[in-house]
Amino acid sequence: MTERYIDEHFEDILAHGSDIEEPPDDSYLTKDCVKEENLRFTEGFTKSCEQIVLIDQDYEQVIEKVIASSKS
Repeated sequence: MTERYIDEHFEDILAHGSDIEEPPDDSYLTKDCVKEENLRFTEGFTKSCEQIVLIDQDYEQVIEKVIASSKS
């Protein structure tokens, strides 16, 4: 996710935090905390030469493109 996406969709991100796994109490999370963690993951994948797809505006649209490209 880009910083802009995090800024604009922070409440949505928190609301969907447990969609895949049940996290511990996330009441400590702030936008800055999410941005820092996101940057840490992004940098880690970049250093490992992994492909990164950043979500900047429309989450569903990006995911649909990733799924479609994986089927090719």
